[in-house]
Amino acid sequence: ISPLIAAVNNDAPFKTGPELIAYARAHPGKVSFGSSGGGSAAHLTTEYLKALTNTFMVHIPYRGAAPALTDLMGGQIQLFFDAASGLINPGKTGKVRLIGVASERRLPAAPDVPTFIEQGIANFTGSTWAGILAPAGTPKDIVKRVADEVARIVRLDDVKTRLEGMGTIPVGGTPEEFGAFIAAETAKWGQVIRNAKVTAE
Repeated sequence: ISPLIAAVNNDAPFKTGPELIAYARAHPGKVSFGSSGGGSAAHLTTEYLKALTNTFMVHIPYRGAAPALTDLMGGQIQLFFDAASGLINPGKTGKVRLIGVASERRLPAAPDVPTFIEQGIANFTGSTWAGILAPAGTPKDIVKRVADEVARIVRLDDVKTRLEGMGTIPVGGTPEEFGAFIAAETAKWGQVIRNAKVTAE
C-alpha cells in the first residue's frame, strides 16, 4: 500500500492540514488542487478530504503527476496529493511543503510529516495499492501457496526496507484478508465517486 502525501506550494497561505482546511472554508473555491487525471487516486483522495471537511476546492486534472507537480512548484495550483515516492524528494529539497500523509501511521520514509488523522481529520486515508489476482476457479491450494510466498517475500528485511524507503507499506496476507480489503476499498471509493459525481474520462 502506498499512502498518498499532500504537498502545497511554498507560497501558499497554509502550512498544515488544519490551516489548509480553515483557509478553504474561509475562501471557498480559492484553493485549486491538481491530480494526475480525473478519477485518479489523487483526485478521489482530495474529493474525500473535501467531503470529510465540508470544503470546496477546485479540481485541475493533469495528464500525469509530473506536470501537476511542476505547476504546484510554479504556484498555478496550491495543493497536490501523490504517492510519497513522487513527493518526498521535492519536499526534502524545499521545492514544495509536505503537510500531511493520508495514512493511519507516519511513513518511515517521511517521519517528520504528520498524518492527517494526527492533525484532527478522523478516518482520512487514501492510497494506491498493488496486489496479485488469479483467474476465478484457480485451485485454492495454488492461491494459498502464492499468497504465502508473496507474504514471506515482502517481509524479508531487505525487501521491507526498500519498499518503506519508497513510502510503500509492505502488507502480505491471506487471500481472505485481501478479498475483504478489496471489498472495503470498492465500497469506500464508490461512495466518494457518487458523492463527488466523478465520471469516467
